[in-house]
Amino acid sequence: MDLKKKILIVGPISDFGGREIEVKNIIDALINYFKVSLLSTIPMTKKSAAILDEKHHHWSSVEKKIFNSNLFIKITSIACKFIYRRKAPAYRFIGNKLNYKFFSFNQKYFDVLKKETDKHDIVIFSGELTTKWLIEIITFCKDLNKPLIIRTTGTITNIPELTSSLLKYVETILVHSNSNYQKILKVVQDNIVIIDQTTLFEKELVRIETKKTTDHLTYGYLGRFSKEKGIVEVLKVFKNLNKKLIIAGNGPLLDEVKEATENNTSIEYIGELSGQEIVAFFKLIDILIIPSLEESGPLVGIEAMVAGKIILSTRVGAMMDRLEKTDNQFWFDIKNENSLVTEIKRIESIDTESLENIRHKTRKVYNLRYSRDIIAEKYLEVINNTQEKNS
Repeated sequence: MDLKKKILIVGPISDFGGREIEVKNIIDALINYFKVSLLSTIPMTKKSAAILDEKHHHWSSVEKKIFNSNLFIKITSIACKFIYRRKAPAYRFIGNKLNYKFFSFNQKYFDVLKKETDKHDIVIFSGELTTKWLIEIITFCKDLNKPLIIRTTGTITNIPELTSSLLKYVETILVHSNSNYQKILKVVQDNIVIIDQTTLFEKELVRIETKKTTDHLTYGYLGRFSKEKGIVEVLKVFKNLNKKLIIAGNGPLLDEVKEATENNTSIEYIGELSGQEIVAFFKLIDILIIPSLEESGPLVGIEAMVAGKIILSTRVGAMMDRLEKTDNQFWFDIKNENSLVTEIKRIESIDTESLENIRHKTRKVYNLRYSRDIIAEKYLEVINNTQEKNS
């Protein structure tokens, strides 16, 4: 008989992104000690980064469970798939007009979430505090006497009033950074824990040489191309610099990025990266630029630390906490382009040996505070404390 406690991880989990990697890290931390299940409130597939290479836990989505729970819904969904000749799985078509005519899908979602909550001993919600279904999940856990842990994602800007009133029923709230901690502290005082991000590619990134082998420095940007990420401002600065800049990612400002690379041979766009391609990116660069206006982490900052890179960043997310114990102190204001130029000049003026020492110490701090083993221990400690309180 399997006596392992059953843990449900639930939230808007898709195929790729920071939240999905976060969920994968949680699963990796818990899978040897608990029976872990994953339930997404939005569409996801078996290609999701949250479950990649993981064979020892069950995963599903709410729409998939609704699909399997009712023969009429299943038949109409399969029919829609064939009528519209789509490659997506049949359960993705549960929201067809015929089904909506006969069923309340809000009620269907309620039923699935409540049933899955009741089947598990501990629930972990991964998502933003403004996420749809969070209020219902808190309420179900409260009514069913199931301890709930919330792993917040994204920058906390505001907390809805109803959500704020319910957070007192949450066992533990996990945040990435001190800035998010301070925002939660205004609502609740005694159940907040800071657990930062870690990387899936630790073994590969830690092997990257920190010693400089060429005379010139190569700068890099890896992330989403959107207004709040500051990519346009970076391109404006590098347009007038004779410095190598490698850009990777995707997003609504992709055309502007491509246009900048077409008119400047020093700026190179290498596409959207995943998996081992991220490791290859860090082998190409010496300095990572994080120009964001808002972040919760970002994850790319952690990856740069283990890769032993110089980090040129805005004072955003968890970056100030992460680099506090390092000499990697190159900060700029993305709203002031001159501040970025000033920091670039400062980095360029530092001798090779000193830069190597900064890179080495940055990696050392990662190993001491953010390694996969250390982050896993922190998650286990939270779960074990939860069990003790509720035994």
